[in-house]
Amino acid sequence: MKKQFFIALVLIFIFNAAAAQEVNVNMGPEFMAAKRSTLSGIIGYDQTGYYVLQSKLRGLNPQTMLAHFDNQLSLTKQVELSPSYEGKELIVESIVYMDGKIYLFTSFKNHKLGKKFLFYQTVNKSTLTPNNDLKKIEEIELNKSKDGDYWFTTSKDTSKILCIKNLPNDKDEPESFGIKVFDSKMQLLWEKSVELPYAEKLFDISKYIMSNEGHVYILGRLYEGKAKETRKGKVNYQYKIFAYNRDKSEKEITVSLGDKYITDLQMGISDAGEFICSGFYSNMGTHSIDGTYFLKIDPKNNKVLSRHAKEFPTDFLTQYVTEKEAKKIEKQEQKGKDFELYEYDLDELIVREDGGAYLIGEQYYVRVVTTTYSTGNGGYSTRTTYYYNYHDIIVISFNRDGSIEWCEKVPKRQVSTNDGGFYSSYVRALYNDRLYFIFNDHIDNLQSWSTGKLKNYTAGQNGVVTLVSLTREGKQNRTMLYKAKDIETITVPKVCEQISKNELIIYGQKKKTHQFSRVVFK
Repeated sequence: MKKQFFIALVLIFIFNAAAAQEVNVNMGPEFMAAKRSTLSGIIGYDQTGYYVLQSKLRGLNPQTMLAHFDNQLSLTKQVELSPSYEGKELIVESIVYMDGKIYLFTSFKNHKLGKKFLFYQTVNKSTLTPNNDLKKIEEIELNKSKDGDYWFTTSKDTSKILCIKNLPNDKDEPESFGIKVFDSKMQLLWEKSVELPYAEKLFDISKYIMSNEGHVYILGRLYEGKAKETRKGKVNYQYKIFAYNRDKSEKEITVSLGDKYITDLQMGISDAGEFICSGFYSNMGTHSIDGTYFLKIDPKNNKVLSRHAKEFPTDFLTQYVTEKEAKKIEKQEQKGKDFELYEYDLDELIVREDGGAYLIGEQYYVRVVTTTYSTGNGGYSTRTTYYYNYHDIIVISFNRDGSIEWCEKVPKRQVSTNDGGFYSSYVRALYNDRLYFIFNDHIDNLQSWSTGKLKNYTAGQNGVVTLVSLTREGKQNRTMLYKAKDIETITVPKVCEQISKNELIIYGQKKKTHQFSRVVFK
């Protein structure tokens, strides 16, 4: 025990020294978890510590577990959630932390009545078990071929929760759903039944958000004739935004750039309550991006305040690539031929306090290789390998009026096989308008990151956990948080999370060994 304590102190000193200019890093103790279990998310925290969701595969179905960790990141209690109703097992739909309480949302299909019920109940924070206050708040009429779904999100200040009832309509019927908005004590504030003038087969809901005031915005893609991205070589879809105010007024807004492909959009709400929508577009298709789009709406009257579309500048396209690649891009641009960035997913839109915004994306694609080989008995067999590629992060900063302020790449290379990219990607934090990115990296890239000559990271001895910061002006700084070999776990960036203004929780896992760490931004 004394030896482990001494090692922990040494590691904390090393980590703090490595990132002394940016952050403090405090390592929690390692703990053993069940086989095939991992972190699902951090749902909330109070003066006693952190409340964490974990999942464990039980056969083909995941089992939800709720755990509590104290302020030293030590596990104090863990409970497997098995809620029931009239002797029947309930399905866990969501767990939300609001106003100091844990709310458990569950569903139950009553085939005799032909309905899918939605319940909520509170969870005892000491025992982590559901209280005896189960209450039905919604129901869906079952369809022979579909069940329908319940979707949840909270407002940014967590004062309200949105429940969307996605109805199980047939594909030729109109897209329809129900909206219910509750306060932090689960009192119903307003509700609305919606039927869109579009067939379900032609309209896909992709995102939904709610403002602190309880206004709801739903984003979807509408196809023309058939649910295909292109028809006769032209764009065959447009994005639609449906705004539903708390007074139950509504507006439909079309987001279209003519012959350009809007590859993806994200939504956000400013501190002033303005609705912002932004994303990427392409001239060539949905697998590359050529520029960015920005839309701002006044929620009081749903009036469009500003709308901008802008190509990426050449110096951004050539940023942090090899000299040979830069010359090739510049020559292509000089000839009037578009050079586009390929396979970038739009991850997040962050609305700043000044009314501007950051748009963040990451290059991600899967390469599939199938090989045929002899089995030795005259037969043949095949082996398929999936290569998961998570590469550069891109950040676009917008001014308050929607014009581009600056663009910046964060170079990285992460490649893994047959694991879904478990240790790949990044976790993002925002502190005082400065962006931070933490990810697993190859140690050699700490010196060569700006040259375009990066080594692939794979979970091995050459790994480091890298911290990249972007100033408000877009200046990039890169440093090492710690070496992978110095601890027993490997960081899992996708489930790490910023939980307060200056605090981020890092989660690491390697087989049955798990560990939490706390990053405090200075």
